[in-house]
Amino acid sequence: MSTSDRLFNRQRTVHQILGGGLVADMMLWRQKNVTVGILVVTLAAWVVFERSGYTLLSLVSSVLLLLVAILFLWAKSAAILNRSKLILGTAAASTGTRKRHDSEDQSISIYKKHCLGHATQKDRKTARSKKTLLEPGTSQAPSIQQQEPAPPLPELYLSEEMANEVAAFIRDRVNALLSVSEDIALGKDSRMFFKVAAYLWLISVIGSLTDFLTLGYTSLVLVLTIPALYEKFEDHIDRYVLMGYKKLQQLYVRFDVECVSKVRKWILEKKKLS
Repeated sequence: MSTSDRLFNRQRTVHQILGGGLVADMMLWRQKNVTVGILVVTLAAWVVFERSGYTLLSLVSSVLLLLVAILFLWAKSAAILNRSKLILGTAAASTGTRKRHDSEDQSISIYKKHCLGHATQKDRKTARSKKTLLEPGTSQAPSIQQQEPAPPLPELYLSEEMANEVAAFIRDRVNALLSVSEDIALGKDSRMFFKVAAYLWLISVIGSLTDFLTLGYTSLVLVLTIPALYEKFEDHIDRYVLMGYKKLQQLYVRFDVECVSKVRKWILEKKKLS
């Protein structure tokens, strides 16, 4: 379709209009796993708050309590298991060292008997077996015990640079809001005043019909579905909307000719007569 056949004669794609970043990818379902995850989490939160009677404070406190308890027990159990394995490994190493020393003593005794000519055939076999066990290539070193891992926590630290960036971002947005509010309050921007008044009135009407949680969930579902559906059926939607817009223009012209023009003529005639 040409530019004139698009809504508002736009030249950019929907993805570009939405920013072209991660948010646009999620809204247009280009990262389906992230979008589906957001919808599932939002639905679960809505069910928890609406059906189970939980409040935000109680739910956050319960989740944090469970998380802290799991991490604490995990860390303590890992420390206890590592300590037990260390004790067992030390005991096994000391036992092996003692056995090795006994074997060396027995080999020395047999060697002395052999030198004196008192060693028997059984002593020679024992010496050969001890020598084999004590060779570096065949000796068994005590195995290294594998330690239990601690909880995989990231570094819980807020750097000064990150804090400054967040503070600067919040300051810029608050200053922009205060500047617009000042212009509206002093009557410098009448158009912005009517826009803000219309938006606040619309929010008030919608808020009286539903609660905040349901409104937030519904808005999120609409944001994650309508842009994706529009991008998928973009050509058909633009064609039908432009056709409807042209018909409305024709109706307005007919209404202006048949009704508004007659009213204007009647007003002019009244003014001339008066």
